[in-house]
Amino acid sequence: MQFTAQQIAALIQGKIEGNPGATISHVAKIEEAADGALSFVANPKYEEYLYESKA
Repeated sequence: MQFTAQQIAALIQGKIEGNPGATISHVAKIEEAADGALSFVANPKYEEYLYESKA
């Protein structure tokens, strides 16, 4: 199943920074994410991956 960033943002009342048409096909850890992945980061120790991740 795939969703667009816009669809997910609408579900969670979120804000998109970037391409609203980006396709999300799976969930992954931020350190393992590839194109099409959605990741969630709450712990500051994973901040470094924000700049390297393909998610």
